[in-house]
Amino acid sequence: MRQLRVDETFPIPHLPLSVFRVANYDHGRHSHEFLELVLVTGGRAQHLHFAPESDVPLRYSVATNDLFLVPLGWSHAYEGTQDFSIYNILFMPSLLSGGDGMMPEEGARPLELFSGSQANSNDDLTRKIRLRAGERELIENCLREVSRELTTRRTGYEWMVRAKVVETLILVARIAAARSSGNVSMTLLETGSPVEAAAAYMEEHFREPLALEEIARAAHLNPNYLCELFKSTLGISVGAYLSQLRLEHARFLLSVTQLSITEVGRQAGFADSSYFARVFKTTTGLSPREFRAGLSG
Repeated sequence: MRQLRVDETFPIPHLPLSVFRVANYDHGRHSHEFLELVLVTGGRAQHLHFAPESDVPLRYSVATNDLFLVPLGWSHAYEGTQDFSIYNILFMPSLLSGGDGMMPEEGARPLELFSGSQANSNDDLTRKIRLRAGERELIENCLREVSRELTTRRTGYEWMVRAKVVETLILVARIAAARSSGNVSMTLLETGSPVEAAAAYMEEHFREPLALEEIARAAHLNPNYLCELFKSTLGISVGAYLSQLRLEHARFLLSVTQLSITEVGRQAGFADSSYFARVFKTTTGLSPREFRAGLSG
C-alpha cells in the first residue's frame, strides 16, 4: 500500500495545503501523512475506508455532492468508479493551529473536528455528508479562491489561503452540526434504489414546492408504495424527511448568513414565514431568531 508523504504532496513547504480537482479519478488503496477532505463533483464510486491497523473497510457508495473526511492514520480506496471526479483538499492540522498567531485558541474550537483524534471517531464525517442546494456552491467558491491564490501567489497569499481554508472548514463543521440534529443516515442505502432516488430528488429540489406525486415519479413508483417503502427503509415518512431537509438548510443559513428570518424560510422551501417559524420552534425548541442569537452567545 502506498503512503503519500508530506514532502511530495505540498508544493509550498511552509504552507501544508494542496487543493485540486481530479477527473476520472481511480486510485488504489493508499494512506497519507495528512488530512484529506473530499468533495465529489461528478459520477459515483464505492469508497473503502480503513481504520488504522485494520483491513476490514467501511464500504459505502459516494456520488455527486457527497463530502467526506479521511483522517490521519486512515487509508482508503475507490472501486467501481463511474465518471468519478473529485475536489481534493489536503492539509496538515498545523495549518489550523492557533500557536503561530494566525488564529486565537478560542476561535479554533469549531475546527476541532479536523484535529486528528476527534476526526477518527466522528462517524458522520468519516462516512459522508450529502451537500444540499446552496451548500456546495458556498464551499466551491471558497476552494476556487484558494486555488487562485495558490496559483498567483500575490502579496499576502499565505494569509488569504489560510483564511479561506478556515472559512471552508467552518462551513463544513456547521453543515455537519446541522445534520446531527435528527438527520437520517443515508450511507446504508442501496445505490440506485427507489428510496435513494426519492431522497436524492428531494435533496435537489427541497427549496421548491414539492408534491408527493412528483417525488414518486422520480423514484418510478406509485405514491402509496413509495410512502410504505420509504418509511420501512428509513423509519421516517417522505413528508418528514422533506421537512427535515428544509429545517437543516434553515439552520445552516441562520448560521452562515445575515438573511432575514423570512428570507431564510423562503430559501429553505417554506413559502409561509409564520409556518416556518412555528415548525422551527416545534423541532428545535427555539424560534429562528433565538437560534441565531444563541450562535453568538
